[in-house]
Amino acid sequence: MSAPKIPPSFAGRGHRGAENDKLHQWMKSFNPPIELPMMGLLNNYDGVEWRINEMAQMLANSEARQRLVRDVVEYAVESHESGIVVDFEEVPDASQAHFRALIGALAPAIHSKGLKLMIALPARDDAYDYEFFGKQCDAIVLMNTTSTGRIPRRARSPRRTGSWRTCGKCARSSRRKNYCRIANYAYDWAAAPKKGYEPAEEFSIQEALLHVEESESDVDFDGDSLNPHYSYYDERNRVHQVWLLDAVTAYNELRASERLGVQGTALWRLGSADTSLWPVWDAAHATTRLVRNLLTCPRARSHPRRCRRHLAHHGYAKARQALVSI
Repeated sequence: MSAPKIPPSFAGRGHRGAENDKLHQWMKSFNPPIELPMMGLLNNYDGVEWRINEMAQMLANSEARQRLVRDVVEYAVESHESGIVVDFEEVPDASQAHFRALIGALAPAIHSKGLKLMIALPARDDAYDYEFFGKQCDAIVLMNTTSTGRIPRRARSPRRTGSWRTCGKCARSSRRKNYCRIANYAYDWAAAPKKGYEPAEEFSIQEALLHVEESESDVDFDGDSLNPHYSYYDERNRVHQVWLLDAVTAYNELRASERLGVQGTALWRLGSADTSLWPVWDAAHATTRLVRNLLTCPRARSHPRRCRRHLAHHGYAKARQALVSI
């Protein structure tokens, strides 16, 4: 049996791809040039779907793992990356040992070149050996939105998927290396006859909020999941359910990550995020300032630490306005 090939999304970039893309050209256009450490992303996504079966086949083949390690290190060195971020989604339980074997080989190979290795893992999945990955990698990025770190594109019905999850097990195993990934995007589920809902369509937050106005809908803030949500009918009279992870949910997650004691946060992803979140990202004493903006609520005055629930109490529009004014 021949070794599975490296996914085209990684191998096809070429050794100099990272230096010649539009981002790097833009950075070089300044005088002096902008210096921003970049890390290559290695995942099992082909631009349309997550290739679970192909990933499992590759992991099970020792020759394929060795070749992937060699090519990844060569790519990182020749492209002048600061390191590599591994984001293999939905690794089957039967493939966990092979996944550890890959990381166990990749980590020393990357480190021997003076580069960093980060890994993205679900925040709460007992199949993953967090202690092992904490020892091998320089950082673990915990995906705290769903079991895969993203709103699932296929679901029998729309789900309130932005509820914050914390995992004491992984937090204790390597707290000095843990980072929390903050998600910002929207998914639109269209009702399908006899099927529940069709696969979701992804929107940036800006696109979703613009569509709220175009469809003359109202955004509700769900008090249970602490997620914004709206629905509308399309030209075929199908109902759509849209759930968002935006600046309000990012605020909740940032505050929760502080209490969890992680080293920092990471945004998924640039380009789709709610621009209103930047005033609160890493803002000192943001909780105090938000409470000050919501002083019209008696509950906020008596219980300032429960600001997450106050966002729902005040309504979505006022919560967004308060965040912007921080």
